[in-house]
Amino acid sequence: MSETIEKTRISDEDILKKIDGHSKKAKNYFLASPIFIIGGIISLNITGKEFSIYSLVGIALILVFLFLFAKGITSASKATEVFKSNVVKYALEDIIDNCVYNSKESITEKRIKETGLFSGWNNFHGNDYISGTYKGHKIEISDIFLEQEVERGSGDNKKTVKTTIFKGQWMTCKLAKNLPAVIRLSESSKKGNIETENIAFNNKYSIYTDNPHYMFYVLTPHFMEYIVSADEVAEARTFFCFEKDTVHIAIYNGHDAFEMPARKDCKEDFSLAREQIKIEMKYITEILDELLRNDSLF
Repeated sequence: MSETIEKTRISDEDILKKIDGHSKKAKNYFLASPIFIIGGIISLNITGKEFSIYSLVGIALILVFLFLFAKGITSASKATEVFKSNVVKYALEDIIDNCVYNSKESITEKRIKETGLFSGWNNFHGNDYISGTYKGHKIEISDIFLEQEVERGSGDNKKTVKTTIFKGQWMTCKLAKNLPAVIRLSESSKKGNIETENIAFNNKYSIYTDNPHYMFYVLTPHFMEYIVSADEVAEARTFFCFEKDTVHIAIYNGHDAFEMPARKDCKEDFSLAREQIKIEMKYITEILDELLRNDSLF
């Protein structure tokens, strides 16, 4: 991983001041920029096809617009980074030991692809990388977005169609040993190559494994019951890949975690924002707690 965020902890009051400062700058840049793009367009329309002084003025105004707009984006990004490197990171440190947080990194595309949980995607984006230990076990978490982008039609009717394949949180956890089986659980209408005695679980998951006998040491009755009910509460779809010494847990909930809060009270009181972050982490940690009950894995 590249350089991680390591800063001395500052007070909530100072965090708020920094965020407000960057946010106000962003707002001012964005408010000023339309004046220049409108002026630029008007100047270019005046000159028509002939190059004149109006052309130079129009180009200059458009360049100023681009400069101001870029400065606005930069200032908004700085406000977000202050929030993430302080509020988010400190909240995560209360949950994860030896926590390392980098808002711009992620679990690698190669590792995501190797699980075989999702196919057909050709665009990858990830951020909010977290690593550390949870109850003595090494974990990694990041936001992951997988998308399929294809060209449809031809000529003037040609268009790009984008389909979201996965959007949510991806977690890995080191097991205590290498498993003698590969087990993939996918929430899919496609049939797997084996079923369990739990009808509700079979209706929810397609199971693929190269060792049906060992699979039942991993998919305990309690674990299957828990996952079926937990997904309904969290309004998420959860996918698993058990392979070698790692379990991958992909939680498709359709949103990015750890972003700047929309609620005004959370923006002004970071203790509330931290509680929201812990609530976002609750589903992830509860899955881990359930897995840690399984002596066949840990």
